Amino acid sequence: MTLRRTSAQSYIIAVALACGVAAASAQTYPTRSIHLLLGLPPGGAADVAARLLAHGLEEKLGQPVVVENKPGSGGNLVGELVAKSSPDGYTLLLGADSLFVINPHLYARMPFDPLKDLTPIASLVSNYYAFMVSSALPVKTLSDFVALAKRSDPPLFYGSFGNGTQSQLGVEMLEQIAHFNLTHVPYRGGAEAGMAVVGGSASLTLGGGGVYPMMQSGQLRPLAVASRERVDELPGVPSVSEFYPSYELASWQGLFVPAGTPQPVIDRLRVATNEVIVENTFDAKLRATLSGKSYLSTPEEFAAEIKSEYDKYGALIRTLGIKIE
Repeated sequence: MTLRRTSAQSYIIAVALACGVAAASAQTYPTRSIHLLLGLPPGGAADVAARLLAHGLEEKLGQPVVVENKPGSGGNLVGELVAKSSPDGYTLLLGADSLFVINPHLYARMPFDPLKDLTPIASLVSNYYAFMVSSALPVKTLSDFVALAKRSDPPLFYGSFGNGTQSQLGVEMLEQIAHFNLTHVPYRGGAEAGMAVVGGSASLTLGGGGVYPMMQSGQLRPLAVASRERVDELPGVPSVSEFYPSYELASWQGLFVPAGTPQPVIDRLRVATNEVIVENTFDAKLRATLSGKSYLSTPEEFAAEIKSEYDKYGALIRTLGIKIE
């Protein structure tokens, strides 16, 4: 009996000491460089957002924030790296919504559970995508492209920035609604998909910041934006919903840490992140590069958004019958 009491007391003391160390560590956080990881290559909308956020956090937290691009497996690679890193606030994830709301339905075997193994800090960016074709393609509107696709045999190719991404699912949704077929070719990021369209390897892509320079240079022509409303940064470009009222595609990026990160560290990061994204500079630079717009929400609103999108994409993927082994 005495031995059991002593063991229990020892355990309580050990836990108390561990909590004390964690609390002290959180109070002084951060004391060294922070690493911000994302699962897409440089040059796209997510990379723009990551570097803007890193710069802002450096100013707020007083420590360097190093951006690391680790593309692969639809974001699963970088998600697993962060989820299995030390939960101390020094390894952060700029996570695309697809990792949380698409991949769990899409991949037959996930190396981790993003909804349980990662903790949301804050929403960051609301993205918008546009259907783009080569300026050399003889179509001027989305209706023109759909008509061309319907009479093409074999089907035209379209490029996405990866299997299971909104860039693929958004085109598949359009195919369902407008009743035509294309052949999917996945690329490693939006910029590569855009270059495939420019070079003629694909006829269409659904992209954002990664293809904006090609649109700006006149190599790509925007046919329609995927959001329900028109986008100020693309004046004169209609929404897909103007052609097909049931169509809508939205996307976001958020900041996440490994589950188990001390709450004081989460609170410090959340305050600093929200301070960055409400600044006009952050929003203006996102919009200027067609990389989206700042997306501020409460933790409760962000959690509800993740749950809603998880259910929506789960239903869509089951309907399409898409699965990655």
